[in-house]
Amino acid sequence: MEMKFNTDKFQKKIMYKYLLVSLALIISSLCVNGQEKTVSVRFLSFPVSSTSAPIELLVEEGKSIPVELPTTCLSTVYKVPALSQWNLGKMNIVIDDKGKEKKTFKSYGKAKSTGSSQQLILVIRKGSSYEDGFKLIPLKYNKENFGGGEYFIMNTTKIDIGLELGTTKVALKPRGYKLVKPKASKVVNGRKHLYVKSYYRSGAKMKPFYSSTWRLSDNARNLVFFYHEPVKKKIRTHTIRSYIRNK
Repeated sequence: MEMKFNTDKFQKKIMYKYLLVSLALIISSLCVNGQEKTVSVRFLSFPVSSTSAPIELLVEEGKSIPVELPTTCLSTVYKVPALSQWNLGKMNIVIDDKGKEKKTFKSYGKAKSTGSSQQLILVIRKGSSYEDGFKLIPLKYNKENFGGGEYFIMNTTKIDIGLELGTTKVALKPRGYKLVKPKASKVVNGRKHLYVKSYYRSGAKMKPFYSSTWRLSDNARNLVFFYHEPVKKKIRTHTIRSYIRNK
């Protein structure tokens, strides 16, 4: 018995399946593109303060959310839209000439986003009041860019600061900062330790003023601020340690 193969019908089936697959891919692409990308943001402010009143983060035109600016620990994680710029301030409502309400955002400080999916925004306050303004320093806060055993060091004094972290040397101008990953000076019972020496500029010379031994952990990210203590004007350090959770 002779079998006849209907090529037209077969080609139509192939074409139909091809169209279905193409349509599914287009719909999937539209769904993904329609989703708003979000990033995880945390905040830390300096100088140290006993109060940390919330401030507002502008997330879109006419819309803001309250965020905390703690000084002794990192803030909670905020899931926000992936913006090209971070802007902290206060949303105000004004009445225009027609009697209608209009929202205006008064900015106290802004900075360009790092583009990372996880960011830490350091908020350096310029005065005792938020209205005195902020300097924002966004950092990539994922393990690839700021990992365990690394130190972010910032000089908020008005003089040059020098550091020896084991064999790693750091020189910081006023308002300067740097991210470093020093090697341990010694290991005792499996625990790493780091010898630290600090210097300050007095005239043309760098004079020692601080030496200590810091604990060096492969699971901790460290933020160290050098500042002038407001009463006696002595140079002090303020350290925040954030541990990386192992999944």
